Amino acid sequence: MPEPITLTTVGIVALTQGVRFLYAQAGEFLAQWRRRKEASAAPESTAVSTTPVPPGIFDGPLALGDADLSVLDTVGKDMLTAKKELANIVDGSSDVDVADETFLRNVQLLRWSMEQVLGHRITFVGENRAPTGSPVVRGEVDVDLLKASEAVGADVGDVVQGTVEGKAFVRTASDNSKVVGTRAGTIGAPSRRSEL
Repeated sequence: MPEPITLTTVGIVALTQGVRFLYAQAGEFLAQWRRRKEASAAPESTAVSTTPVPPGIFDGPLALGDADLSVLDTVGKDMLTAKKELANIVDGSSDVDVADETFLRNVQLLRWSMEQVLGHRITFVGENRAPTGSPVVRGEVDVDLLKASEAVGADVGDVVQGTVEGKAFVRTASDNSKVVGTRAGTIGAPSRRSEL
């Protein structure tokens, strides 16, 4: 799920242009995802159409070519909901208001869903969070019966910057079974291996 809102430090012009870009690119992703689902022919990892990234909006280069459209099976509804809620900003009938918590939540939801599809962060200039391009690692395991073994949602080594999400669902586990949502080596500064 989206993290706490950090957009209040972003300038109005950058936020407006950023929302318009994210809205347009989300539309491209959703349209291609829908076409691929209807055609059921092309693999999900092929190149996707992209909207030109406006300069000076994000705090680093934004790579759009590695989009995993299959992730929209999970986050597509969130992306579509956020797009609908932000349409008035994109068409100019409403102005950006950083004091409007509903607006900020919708921008955060749109950005979060885009980050899930792209597999990396999207950070505006002036925002206090991991920089654009920092990895977003997703992992999920869903098991009916676990017999004296281990189920791990996400098992990562060293993560200097980025986000790791791990989910493990096990319906029945026998003795000597272990269920781990996320296992990570080093996160940020070097430390001991930990499990969450």
